[in-house]
Amino acid sequence: MTKTGLSKFVEDNKIEWHRQDNDGTPDVIMFPSYTEANELVNMARPDPENGGMPAKLRETYLCVWMRDICEAHGIDVFHVFTGEEY
Repeated sequence: MTKTGLSKFVEDNKIEWHRQDNDGTPDVIMFPSYTEANELVNMARPDPENGGMPAKLRETYLCVWMRDICEAHGIDVFHVFTGEEY
């Protein structure tokens, strides 16, 4: 996953996201739909041996904390999620 690839994915799909505190740490929570989830998983390449990618399932979308995922790829989460929140 690259900063540019993730930024394009979020922007092209108009994925809702918000800056939010995650247990005392600044983070970003993103809400991809189930149809967008496969592309996110393919980009992030989660390692099942290291716990995979945590997400909460909702009726029509997922809730995904992005800081740890971005850091695993050497990306500063706040360099991707800039400007106005969706």
